[in-house]
Amino acid sequence: MNPELAKTLQSMVEAAFARQSQLQLLNLPAAFVPGNAYDLMVRVYDPEPLRLAWGFELTVLDAGAQQAGDLVVLDPVETQLSDNAGTAADFIKHTFGGTHEGSPGPTTWPIRWIAPNLPSVTFYLAGNAANDSEDPAGDYIYTTAAVLNQASTATDPGSWGKIKALYAGD
Repeated sequence: MNPELAKTLQSMVEAAFARQSQLQLLNLPAAFVPGNAYDLMVRVYDPEPLRLAWGFELTVLDAGAQQAGDLVVLDPVETQLSDNAGTAADFIKHTFGGTHEGSPGPTTWPIRWIAPNLPSVTFYLAGNAANDSEDPAGDYIYTTAAVLNQASTATDPGSWGKIKALYAGD
């Protein structure tokens, strides 16, 4: 990487942390159960007073970078789904009305995720804190990722013996 570009990127990262900006995926469970629906909340915040428009995009992928589970729009005024064919990644994101133009933030968007029957998934989330100038200069993009594993199901090691005992007299 170009040393000047690396220095610029590093200063942008340091500035973002100094501003105490936040990109969060709230209500994420510690582990998921296949088929269960999880109501999540995306939250973007930047304390700089010139942040007056907001956005996000989220996808959930398996280890092979394929769609993992189903994303569901809960608020069609503020969120939309880019529903791609087959196992290609789907993305849920803000609509134009969901930018909360003129709002100083923080801003949130509700979404639903229906868990797949996979060992683990990764949530990829990007958030935008914009200055509402219609120009990307001065806007801040934040990213985060979270790995979630399927919940383990406890089994009684004596279960098979108990079942056999039910039929032992036959």
